[in-house]
Amino acid sequence: MLSSNHSFAVTVDVIRDMQGRLADHMVRLPLGWFGGSAQATASGIAVSGTMSVAIVTLAFNWRIGLALVIAIPVVALATRRGERRNAKAETGTQEAEFETDRQLLEFADQQVVLRSAGIHGTQHQPLADVIAAWRKAGRKSLWSSIVSMIPPAHRD
Repeated sequence: MLSSNHSFAVTVDVIRDMQGRLADHMVRLPLGWFGGSAQATASGIAVSGTMSVAIVTLAFNWRIGLALVIAIPVVALATRRGERRNAKAETGTQEAEFETDRQLLEFADQQVVLRSAGIHGTQHQPLADVIAAWRKAGRKSLWSSIVSMIPPAHRD
């Protein structure tokens, strides 16, 4: 039992060290690197490194190694699902921001006409509607981000 606890502690330390090194390296990368496939590349590196640790752990303690080998695909799938959810929510937020910007420019351009009609600020319904949609998209993106951080076993 003591050797199992020790093996588990060592495995966790190795995984944390690997994740820390990967994070340190990614912090030094230029912002342009974080384009389309970069997230998948970083995830692939992290998963393959973790798989290596799991295989080595199998040699020392087959129970912990097997648990790691089984857990890796589950974690990878949960990560991909969260990334897709976040990307979809982010796209919705960007579309809402674009529409809000477009409506603000139109509102600014039509100030003379709107003021002569006695319409000010959020009294202009098209502007009020896009601002409400932008806020809703922002909340949806925030909640999507939060939900994607919760492990699947703890969701209802």
